Amino acid sequence: MEEQTYGYKDFKLEGILGCGQTGRTFRARFHGESIAMKAIDLYKEADLLHKIRKEIEIYKNLVKIQGIYIPKLVCHGYYGYGMGYFMGTTIVGTTLNKHKVNCNQKYRALEALKSIHSYNILHNDIRQENILINEKGEIYIIDFGMSVVTDDRKLFYEEECELSSLLDRYM
Repeated sequence: MEEQTYGYKDFKLEGILGCGQTGRTFRARFHGESIAMKAIDLYKEADLLHKIRKEIEIYKNLVKIQGIYIPKLVCHGYYGYGMGYFMGTTIVGTTLNKHKVNCNQKYRALEALKSIHSYNILHNDIRQENILINEKGEIYIIDFGMSVVTDDRKLFYEEECELSSLLDRYM
């Protein structure tokens, strides 16, 4: 997927999903498809450009598990005549705090994280806002803005324990 430039007409913003360290995330329509659109205003937030591009690279490294354990990267690039930069992913569910988790879901979440770790990627931001559950009860991990590439097995183990502990609070 190549970086492209888009105009405002390519998007229809439908609301805010959240705000984080790498910009605002909107619910948007992109060529008729509902997406989560993380966007930064390059005039005001140019320092965030390297973070969002890093997150896009993480998604590209995790291409084989997109749509299974993490959202699919749909699009990314400049918009608004180069005044902004964005990445769009599929919307995969609602935040953990709106659900009760069962043993199978906890297992799936830990399986997802182990799969991410198998690519030597440490998510580095495990919290309830970054764990989503869809209407089928499937769990997805989102937001790779703080992720790092490492081969530190101790950090992977600690992150898995962190996720397990978090999910225990929702069982």
